[in-house]
Amino acid sequence: MNAQSYLSVILILGCLTGCANSKTQEKPLPITTSTESSPTDAVDGKMRSKQEKRLVLENSSTPQAMTVALALKKANAKVYTAYWCPHCHDQGELFGKEAFAIVAPVECAQDGKNNQAALCKAKAQEFGDDFGFPAWEINGKLHTGVQSLEQLAKIAKR
Repeated sequence: MNAQSYLSVILILGCLTGCANSKTQEKPLPITTSTESSPTDAVDGKMRSKQEKRLVLENSSTPQAMTVALALKKANAKVYTAYWCPHCHDQGELFGKEAFAIVAPVECAQDGKNNQAALCKAKAQEFGDDFGFPAWEINGKLHTGVQSLEQLAKIAKR
């Protein structure tokens, strides 16, 4: 299996792991790259940029979300995401546009905008079966699935 195929398998397994760790089960979103579609389309009620292959967030950040984002940044936390992952979108919407930009999510999809697929592949190998989307790396520990702002604030303080 070549490196690209390996990464694809890791990304698919990662989403499945993240989906399994979440409270709701959802089917993967049918993302296409047709240039005939609008720049953003709602798929299952979640905005996706089909041409740029990135998450499109609609919510504005609350003061709590900004505080948590700054605490995560101070703790050098990383969140690994994929533009096509519905749980990553949900995590982003919990933060809102401004706070999620502070968190600076790492795009893992190889065809995603500004992706860091090689870093994600290394992290997937490091954490093994525990790696899923979204995946938070905080203080050397991995936390997969959508995390509440309260949970992330507690983890960042440890």
